[in-house]
Amino acid sequence: MRQHLYALLALSVLVGFCGLALVTSAGAVSALIVLALMTGLGLMQRAQD
Repeated sequence: MRQHLYALLALSVLVGFCGLALVTSAGAVSALIVLALMTGLGLMQRAQD
């Protein structure tokens, strides 16, 4: 049971590191674009109200 737990932990850490690497490079740019789009939509909706 404990070995399964350690394997899961190691896997999650690995996936986390991979995700972090992706997020810092391409994800950061896409996140900024999404954020800009969201704020733009929010401002447009606010202006209509």
